Amino acid sequence: MSEKLGLVNSLQIASNIAVFSGLIVVGFQMSQDRQLSQAQLISDGRISWVEREVSLLGENPTPVVAKSISQPENLSESESLIIHSYLLAAIVHEQRQYDLVANGVYEDLFSNYQLPAYWANRYFGNPFAKKWFESTKSEGYWFGEFERVLVAAIEQAPEDATLNFLDSLK
Repeated sequence: MSEKLGLVNSLQIASNIAVFSGLIVVGFQMSQDRQLSQAQLISDGRISWVEREVSLLGENPTPVVAKSISQPENLSESESLIIHSYLLAAIVHEQRQYDLVANGVYEDLFSNYQLPAYWANRYFGNPFAKKWFESTKSEGYWFGEFERVLVAAIEQAPEDATLNFLDSLK
């Protein structure tokens, strides 16, 4: 009888340990689900921000973008606002990617997020865009680790990179 009682006690202990382990796994899964939900909300907010900025660009922002590269001193106030939205949308899109990596959504694809040199050259390889970035940085638009990533990429972009790219297309 005592052997049976010992076996029953052992089974109860094993059962309790299994239930406790299951609860730990469920708690961990809930924590991961919460993190993914937060990452999704942040991502949705970034998408909304980009969409709002892109809506301000108008039907054909290309001439204004070209003017900011070749004749930035001749930009009107409305053209400056178009370029602001253009550059802001470019950064916020990348910030969304950065946030998804930081929250583990893309951890299998990217282990250490860096902005590609071609991105920095295309958007920030000209004096006006670099000046715009410094202005937004001093106003506190960017912060934390993402700011470090931005600064590293944008500082490495030569001031003539955008023009050189455009010239290579001719």
